[in-house]
Amino acid sequence: MNLRSCLLLVTAWLVAARIVAGADPAGAPAITATVTTAEGEQLAGPVAGLAEGKLTIATDPPRTFDLADLELVQFASSSSPVAASGSDGLEWIGQDNHDLAQVGAATGGNGIQDLHIRAQRLERKPVMQVLVVCRLPKQLRAWRLDTSNSPHWRLAMERSELSPQADLYLDPPTDDCFGMKLEATFTYEDGSTSKAAVTATTHTSDQAKLNAAAKPGDKPASDPKTSTQAAAASSEVFLAGGGRLQGSLAGLSAESLKLRSAWSADLDLPTLHINGVWLGNPDTDGSRADFDKQLSAPGGEDKVFLVAPDGSKAQITGSVQGVTDEQLSVRYKDENRSIKKERVLGVVFADRPKLPPIRETYQQFTFASGDSIFGQWRGLKDGTCDVETIWHGRVPIPIGSLSEIRTRNGKLAYLSDMEPSAVEEVAYLGRVIHWGANQGFDGNPPSFKGKKPGHSIAMHSRARLTFALDEQFVAFKTTLAFDDSSAKRGRVACRVMLDGRELFSEKDLRADQESRDLELALDGGKELTLEVDFGENDDIGDRVLWVEPRLIRRSAK
Repeated sequence: MNLRSCLLLVTAWLVAARIVAGADPAGAPAITATVTTAEGEQLAGPVAGLAEGKLTIATDPPRTFDLADLELVQFASSSSPVAASGSDGLEWIGQDNHDLAQVGAATGGNGIQDLHIRAQRLERKPVMQVLVVCRLPKQLRAWRLDTSNSPHWRLAMERSELSPQADLYLDPPTDDCFGMKLEATFTYEDGSTSKAAVTATTHTSDQAKLNAAAKPGDKPASDPKTSTQAAAASSEVFLAGGGRLQGSLAGLSAESLKLRSAWSADLDLPTLHINGVWLGNPDTDGSRADFDKQLSAPGGEDKVFLVAPDGSKAQITGSVQGVTDEQLSVRYKDENRSIKKERVLGVVFADRPKLPPIRETYQQFTFASGDSIFGQWRGLKDGTCDVETIWHGRVPIPIGSLSEIRTRNGKLAYLSDMEPSAVEEVAYLGRVIHWGANQGFDGNPPSFKGKKPGHSIAMHSRARLTFALDEQFVAFKTTLAFDDSSAKRGRVACRVMLDGRELFSEKDLRADQESRDLELALDGGKELTLEVDFGENDDIGDRVLWVEPRLIRRSAK
């Protein structure tokens, strides 16, 4: 160990000691992190610092981790405005232009802004039921995650895997909730419960239409007509590689896009790293579904989704030149056309050559809003992460706005994030049901024991996938199961092979039996093959999931 490394270690230990004693040297609130290593070890403690790609946690004694050796980092600030009661803690967000719930037990939104509550300290296990109760002056209103056998309204919950944070969305009652207490009870998979409460600190209205302009503390407007500023504030930018950012669209040219995010100064994003933009103007005719479909399979030219002068939906294919505060310019049929920005719904850019794969270790930063970006975590100071993005811009991200940080290309890798080097699919009676990474069957999300896995590979008999490992990995871990849609009818033969050598074989894997946890040594092999073959029930219900298919790297990059 050289002198510089010794000094860094001593400094980290001294800082950690001060934080443990309750004194942050910078005077900022102490930040607590829960880290999960590639091997599954989990611990929590105040953050002492980040230097040279190593994160120090002020446990006793302090622990220092190379970011490449971590799978996940999650934060909780001691200054977070959460309720003191319960093990989870709640934060009142208010009506902030989300619509995931509606009156009654039906799923989906109804055009009215939901009440948004954030749970901050959930236990790290599946939540089976949520009950939220508000004792209003004239009624008791209750919402449930699962409304079976109850008259209560359904609530929507967004949670990333077993994150300690989740967002709850409730359709507003007729009465204003301002000043009222909302009490939540969480029931977990093992039958345990936790409770918390929060007081509504802003006015609410069951007439607040989606995208209605609303200032913090004011009663939301019921006028469905929205201002350009309000619409721009809800723009969504879809990044190459799967990231997404929300904010106010400040400008767009052929080379770059400027976005004012809620958590940072203006961002300057190269259009080469952008797949599409949804401007956030009210969508009354279902254009968003067309936009999402185009986004998944872009064409040879840019496509603009807009509202025609007669109010019907329309699309223009051409070359987008730019967006200003007032209009969008597009090259269409060899002419430059201008469209009022208030009529533009979204833009999907033409298909581009894929960006070269990232070889070095990097991180995925996921925000509480569900947004995410990719980059390398370079520093941590005064509660702010210094991030060098994959487009090589430096971005300051307040920890309080983050839900989690995941390491990519570190010691842990997911097979579902890799492209197979060879694919073989054989139909039983002429219909091929294709394999999918992090997606299920027939266009539905994967489902395992009622939950959507964070990572998975779905395969239907008969299918064979081969992945190039390039002698980098020493172990493969996964849970072998059937998708819930198999309805316990599937019977298949499964094999896992390394360089043609059989590592695992089950000739009669059945959907009516328990799932299998696999941990297989790879010994630095070159190719890993997953195979799902026909079983005794033809191909009925042969919907196999490789849940959380993890690879452990020989040595982190």
